[in-house]
Amino acid sequence: MKSKHHKLPEHALGGQRQFTSFHFGQPGQGEKIYLQAGLHADEVPGMLVLRISAAN
Repeated sequence: MKSKHHKLPEHALGGQRQFTSFHFGQPGQGEKIYLQAGLHADEVPGMLVLRISAAN
């Protein structure tokens, strides 16, 4: 698994934001899927499922 950090433009209220993407397998090979959890920051079960899935 390869992780990549993406910095977002600075917000007017201050503070740098970023998100992390995780990549599995060889680039350009196979199908792609997009998974997202915790959009509103308090959706812990979805974040836990994705974290456990990424560890396996």
